[in-house]
Amino acid sequence: MGGAVTAMTGFDLSSKTAVICGLSGGVGEETARALARAGAEIIVVEGGTDLARATVESITAAGGRARHLNHDAEGADGIATAFAEIARDHDRVDILVTTANRAHRGTVLETSDEDLETMLDVNVRSVVQAMRHALPLMLAHGGAIVHIASIFANLALKERFAYTLTKGAVVSLTRSMAADYADRNVRCNCVCPARTDTQASRDWVRARYPGREQEAQAALAAFHPLGRMGTPQEVASLILYLCSDAGAFVTGQAFAIDGGVTATVADIEVE
Repeated sequence: MGGAVTAMTGFDLSSKTAVICGLSGGVGEETARALARAGAEIIVVEGGTDLARATVESITAAGGRARHLNHDAEGADGIATAFAEIARDHDRVDILVTTANRAHRGTVLETSDEDLETMLDVNVRSVVQAMRHALPLMLAHGGAIVHIASIFANLALKERFAYTLTKGAVVSLTRSMAADYADRNVRCNCVCPARTDTQASRDWVRARYPGREQEAQAALAAFHPLGRMGTPQEVASLILYLCSDAGAFVTGQAFAIDGGVTATVADIEVE
């Protein structure tokens, strides 16, 4: 799978093996495609979804290298089993991307212990488990790890207590990982998207605003100073940079990709 990406030396991943844990929200799917176009061998860990199979099939049909491991990317057992298979077939992993994402609405008083545990399991513990299993396959030669967090790791929306808490944890663990393993040439960064135009977001709009979908989509677009939501492809492009030699001096960072949201505040208007 050649093209403009592989023509840029810093983005050549032809000798790399990349593990994508989850295809959440379309970002994982597009990340798999972007890394494959740059030459990486792709291993998708995702519980048997049509999307995972279709993504792998499209990559291989275009001449890339990809396989699907049908294991739960949000649970410790599934992740452990997947990496046991990976370790049997590969003596190294060069890239790990985690995309775990579970949403929840509610204040601290409206978030049950069960809700909180579920959010911690999916958004935080699955990320930790993936790193624990990937690191032994990276330490001998170095590698790049990228997590998906959110701009709401550093900003608060009303009634998003558990979501903000868990995404903030992803930013913090990213920095801790970077500090611990920089001397082993393992880089760890995360990307913090704003609202992204995915099938999942459109499904959410239809469920929450039936009959008002167009109005809701316009409001989501207007939330961003650039006047639109981001795309999974744009997020994947940033992840490609962070996984490649072009980003070899970058570690411990949380990158907002948000159409200007975190750069601005709304001023008052008095008529």
